[in-house]
Amino acid sequence: MSKVRFSGISKIYDGGVKAVDNLDLEIESGEMIVLVGPSGCGKTTTLRLLAGLEELTAGEIYINDRDVSCEPPQKRNLGMVFQNYALYPHKTIYQNLAFGLKVRKVKAAEIKRLIDEVSVKLNIKELYKRYPGEISGGQKQRVALGRALLRGSDLILFDEPLSNLDASLRMKLRLEIAELHREKKFTGIFVTHDQTEATALGDRIAVMNEGKICQLATPQELYEFPADTFVASFIGSPAMNLLSEKESKELYSQFSTEKDSAKTVGFRPESISLESGTQAFKAQVLQSELQGADWLVYGKVDDFNFCCRSKCEISSGEVLDFYVDSAKLHFFDSTGKRLK
Repeated sequence: MSKVRFSGISKIYDGGVKAVDNLDLEIESGEMIVLVGPSGCGKTTTLRLLAGLEELTAGEIYINDRDVSCEPPQKRNLGMVFQNYALYPHKTIYQNLAFGLKVRKVKAAEIKRLIDEVSVKLNIKELYKRYPGEISGGQKQRVALGRALLRGSDLILFDEPLSNLDASLRMKLRLEIAELHREKKFTGIFVTHDQTEATALGDRIAVMNEGKICQLATPQELYEFPADTFVASFIGSPAMNLLSEKESKELYSQFSTEKDSAKTVGFRPESISLESGTQAFKAQVLQSELQGADWLVYGKVDDFNFCCRSKCEISSGEVLDFYVDSAKLHFFDSTGKRLK
């Protein structure tokens, strides 16, 4: 299996735009790493640098301890699944799947065996005679995934492959990709801006911002111990509530006594209760939104807007007591870094 190492890689475009900034990252064999972050954070550029589709400004990229920094894409022996499918519109689905194998001069009988094996797993065998324009988006993405698997590489790159699909189909394909990863044990790098996808698929997640990795950790570690306020606000749905003195001096003073050096206090929506806790505060309810089994209740104290989870709907305009357990508070310094 493939192991990947980025050593101080940077990418600076014309005009001085720094897309990737001195990034270091090691990916173990058989691991699924997810690069997640907002648009423009450098995650797709990082993937394209690994694939050889972009030229490095600085640094080195290693695959299995082999420096591939200057090698062309075709020599890096990896598969890639794109956001836009990248299927040949004039070829049938079978021909799309077979194309890479034919280029590598695999015998026809072996091509059929390999394609049939992958197609059964992806439920696309009945599509062989159709053209890309005759199938749905979800089917196209399955074909693109099948083609990447047929590449014969144990390193597969995913560039936001589910972003063009509807919510239910995204969830279904997410499960299929996770199952294929467990079965095939390939090394995967998955790029997405969707933190739900990231936490569902990643063995580890690299949260990126402005070309740098803010934190690299397991999904649970990111959620429970965010390294800074950016990670805290990005991982979690809804995001962590972050309170500073300028938003509510009184409430900030109440919470910050737990950690005098803190400049920002955070707490997750599920850490707020309407029944009991060690820290109580009054707030006005702005609105409630039904989210399946729970309600998301949005409230306000001074200029501080927050969200909490509730098992019942609460009417807008009510002023209620809310409670937070001090043990579930998160504290950050003036630079936004987490305080231990």
